[in-house]
Amino acid sequence: MEQAAGPETNPLTDRLRPFWSLRRTAKALGLSEAQVHERVAAGNVLGLTTSDQVLVFPVWQFTSDPDEVVRVYPGVQAFCRELTDQDQWSVAILLKSDRRVDELDGRAPMDVVRAGDEAQLAAYGHQVWREWRQ
Repeated sequence: MEQAAGPETNPLTDRLRPFWSLRRTAKALGLSEAQVHERVAAGNVLGLTTSDQVLVFPVWQFTSDPDEVVRVYPGVQAFCRELTDQDQWSVAILLKSDRRVDELDGRAPMDVVRAGDEAQLAAYGHQVWREWRQ
């Protein structure tokens, strides 16, 4: 499986690794690269642009069903759709935070993603959007 080299190593990017390249992501999702770009713009795929303008995709946003069909966790989509106009690196770091959040019933965001509570993640994403807009 092709993985993108990703950005230079630092504690924040290390927390978000591993990354897939645009080509690998498109292949995994059964989409063209243009369709992946469209999904990133809509908040349906979390894409991160590196300092050298390479688009990479954190692998932890993907899951697969028993038939090995790859998709983005619905909770990641619900959260990211609320924050499409925000810095996506900040969105990714918040999603991967181990911090327990009162608005998520004391759970970390990825725990809620894995539990499948899309509505709660969308509401939390909207709350974050309001706070970040101030």
